[in-house]
Amino acid sequence: MIYPNDIKVASDEWGANCGPCSLAALLECPVAWARFLIADFDKRKYMNPSHMKEALSRAGVEHHSLGRQLPAYGLAFVQWGGHGGRPHFVQYQFTHWIAIEPGPGNVIDSLPTVFEVNAPYLVSFDEWERQMPDIAKRGGLGDGTYFVRTGIEVSF
Repeated sequence: MIYPNDIKVASDEWGANCGPCSLAALLECPVAWARFLIADFDKRKYMNPSHMKEALSRAGVEHHSLGRQLPAYGLAFVQWGGHGGRPHFVQYQFTHWIAIEPGPGNVIDSLPTVFEVNAPYLVSFDEWERQMPDIAKRGGLGDGTYFVRTGIEVSF
């Protein structure tokens, strides 16, 4: 996994956000390249799990859904908490993509590494869990809790 160096340019030029950037990080490619894997992103500006799985298929990456489980190596569609009583389509406005890989040495039991588009570099999952829910809460995205709405495990 990498931290793509064209995130700001992609965001400024075509609205790349957590979905395309997480996909690029996982595929170890520029965000500009990942753009061509995502059908109609320019029109809708978001990626749900179906869009992400279609992009992975276009990239030739084997993947499977894990339900509400964090993948060891893949992508997690996170739901910020506090929106449970709202309609489903409203809850989707408070979701976020991250990419995850096993920690040092790719040992599954080690602390995972996370690509978080709002961080300036790859972070440990522990660091992500310490900071991002609070950042999301301060940003009005939720109550400071989260759950994995959809985990997608990949194998290259």
